[in-house]
Amino acid sequence: MAEKISSDLMLRRISIIALPALPFMSSPLGFVEKHNRGLRKIHHLSFPEKTSINDYISEEAAYVKYTSFEEQIEQITLARPISARQLPTLSNTEIDDLNFSTALKVSFAGFLRTKEITYEPKDIKNRPVFEHTKLQRRDITFADNDEHAIVFLRSSKSDKEHQGVEIVLARTGAPSCPVIALKSLFKLDPQSPRSPLLRTAKGAFSRHFYISTLRSRLRNASHEDFKRFSGHSPRRGATQQAADFGMPNEDIQRLGRWSSDAFKGYFDYSYTHKYYLSHRFLTGRSM
Repeated sequence: MAEKISSDLMLRRISIIALPALPFMSSPLGFVEKHNRGLRKIHHLSFPEKTSINDYISEEAAYVKYTSFEEQIEQITLARPISARQLPTLSNTEIDDLNFSTALKVSFAGFLRTKEITYEPKDIKNRPVFEHTKLQRRDITFADNDEHAIVFLRSSKSDKEHQGVEIVLARTGAPSCPVIALKSLFKLDPQSPRSPLLRTAKGAFSRHFYISTLRSRLRNASHEDFKRFSGHSPRRGATQQAADFGMPNEDIQRLGRWSSDAFKGYFDYSYTHKYYLSHRFLTGRSM
């Protein structure tokens, strides 16, 4: 156990804090065997029985509802993809719009999940957790020549080791360029390094604000199916563009940080791509 704690301290997965004020309740650490016969460290919040931390938490507060695989597939299927061409038409330079525009372009370029780019008002109230899980201004690093930017995700669904993930965004110079969007955000809406990366004039850059603003802009741009767009749309649109550009599946999977073949449900092959494949198959020649 001492070896595991030392390793976690070195990797900055845990940290040493001052002694808390009384009354103080703690739970034991232990090991459970994994399927590969290795050991996994656990924080046993249900021990000792009847006086553990979990015993003081009501069932309502700890209620968990699991989403079925079918529901997830339906969500992905219903979410219309955003294209790179649409990104510039959905933004302008007001504070809310500046942050929204940046979120959209960075989400598209970085294949970000909604939870990775948004946060709720309640999240900001718990600073230690926020600083270990949510995007902040200090998590963006620009190359010396501004040819790229690195986004450091402190918490991600695919980051099983909890070490953080670095996403490299290339500068394109196009209206949809994520690097130009981030540079504009830092210039026009300066914030301290530990401030949230994104904000609104009223506070948190929430999931509701992100999706409702997206749909409002699409409606104003005369998209009749605007309600079919969601927080999944930039990620799905990025996957679709990667497929349209003929990128290999393993590269798409790497860009989107998928640990399984689930990414294949995010795109359809275009008629152009199908024609290219048919032509190469029937003639033996690439176009």
